[in-house]
Amino acid sequence: MREQHGDARFRTIAVDLDGKAGRSVPQAREQVRAVLQAGGARFAETRSTGRGERTHFLLTFPQGVEPAEAVALGRALKRLTDGVVDTAPLSRSRLCAIRPPLSPHRAGGRSEVVGDELQALATLQEGNSAGVWPRLAEAAGVTEADREWAHRRLDQEQAAAEDALTIRRPLPRRWERGWIEGTRAPVAADYGSTKRSELLMALAIVCIRHGWTFQQFAERCRDARYMGGDRARRSHSADCPCRVEGLAEGRPHRFERRDADKVTDEILTFWDAGRLQVGDQEPAPEEDDALSAAVVEDRVDAVLAAMYRRGWPGRQGVHARQLVAYLASIALATGRIELRGSVRSWATAAGMSKSTVHRVIPVLEAGGWLRLADVSTQGRTYELTAPQEATASPSTSENTSVPNGTLVLPPQPPTHRSLQAQVQLRAHDVFDWQGLGDTAGLIISEIPLGGATTRELCTVTGLSPQAVRKHLYRGVAARLVTRDRAGRWTRLPADLDAVARRLGTLGRGAWRAGLYEAERITFGWLTSDRQARAGWAVERGLYDPDATMLPNPALGGLALPGYPRRQRGGQSMAAWTEAREHVHQELAAARTAA
Repeated sequence: MREQHGDARFRTIAVDLDGKAGRSVPQAREQVRAVLQAGGARFAETRSTGRGERTHFLLTFPQGVEPAEAVALGRALKRLTDGVVDTAPLSRSRLCAIRPPLSPHRAGGRSEVVGDELQALATLQEGNSAGVWPRLAEAAGVTEADREWAHRRLDQEQAAAEDALTIRRPLPRRWERGWIEGTRAPVAADYGSTKRSELLMALAIVCIRHGWTFQQFAERCRDARYMGGDRARRSHSADCPCRVEGLAEGRPHRFERRDADKVTDEILTFWDAGRLQVGDQEPAPEEDDALSAAVVEDRVDAVLAAMYRRGWPGRQGVHARQLVAYLASIALATGRIELRGSVRSWATAAGMSKSTVHRVIPVLEAGGWLRLADVSTQGRTYELTAPQEATASPSTSENTSVPNGTLVLPPQPPTHRSLQAQVQLRAHDVFDWQGLGDTAGLIISEIPLGGATTRELCTVTGLSPQAVRKHLYRGVAARLVTRDRAGRWTRLPADLDAVARRLGTLGRGAWRAGLYEAERITFGWLTSDRQARAGWAVERGLYDPDATMLPNPALGGLALPGYPRRQRGGQSMAAWTEAREHVHQELAAARTAA
């Protein structure tokens, strides 16, 4: 480790020896001490105990040491001690500090000075002369290759510091999935190989073409949440089947983590190779997932035109049409034709039950209204499309007729503003299944300002005259609709909340949303409990099933206790109903407190 001052020279060098599996700290300590004594360096030695043995050799140089020389010495000592010396730099950390002697260690115990403490303090205060460093480097076996590597690494660190504020362009969605999912992402197969190295090479090229800096690319590679950088973080172990048995098709691989310096070397290798591949190519074009407003509006217009051309028989047709209208309104509001959501979220917003939405989505997929674009833990992503057979149907300028032979103009799609109003009206608690019903909501929302006849509403909705009249008379009883002597139906400016209160359905939508939220949190709670019961704490006997969890934003910010369980057939099983009721009570208490 090293401490860098304002003049970019190192005044304090701390040789940190950490015990690791298969590596001996006492042996490395003797090797480092021999090198320091051979170079004529004055140093202070400290040791700390806890989880493993640790040793620090502290040296000071009042006149300072060139950064590249310090880095090269660290690499040589690490090679000499077989990786026991930790060469992680401190100059890039906001909270960097070399542990002072006699200070406590996070692993337990404290840093104890070997020998006389006052003598060690005097040694650090006096320091070493400038002539000691060349002898020290020669004793440690520093080579020109070490110095070249040190200059290269420091140049990269300097460039990373200068480019830290550079705004990078976002990657296309398929390459973001490549970072997150690694070789399991669809882009890995599209690229032609599922090898980790070739995927990381492709990611380096894409990042360079999108203006990423080396620091930003390195942060992604070091972050364990991104499987695309796994090639830089881990290597095949010596006993991996691919090394012992050749290719070993179908056998699982065994990996081991690389040390920090090796990870940096791997990242530099892929980054430099990517820069050679990109060369003088032009930057990649913008691939924003959000299309222009004109393209989205054209797609929504095509969907609405197809929706009003075709018939929607039966109650399932009413539900399918209601969901298509809701998704079209969302596309207009978000400016996207690819819509992500779960069954529960769409059901809550569209005023439908989750079972209804669950049944309708496959129907819309089969009919060509939705195309599955992506699947993730946050829900599915569907692209809103217009069926080909619907777009190829006769033009809306042609007249159609009802069974009695009366000519009626074909239905015209609503304007975008009217569509938003219709979707909001249908999602109201008045048209819950315990109230007037979603079919009544469809019919009443299609009544224009000037009113409409029964035949016109039949043409617009695709329902029979008997069904239209039945639901409209229920609307008359609820004082939402009126009929004049000419037989035209007109909507009344009624208070929907008051009507829902009379029907006993006010708050049904909010209750359903709360239920879905409680189920989502309960499922996350159950998943967390299962992972905890399979973790290291159980094997060590430290798992406490009754311990209260810390507040988790993914679980509604609730501090939940151990998951309730019940005994059944001599086995302990998760009690879903009790857990959901507990979550209900916690959410109600949180709302009351807020």
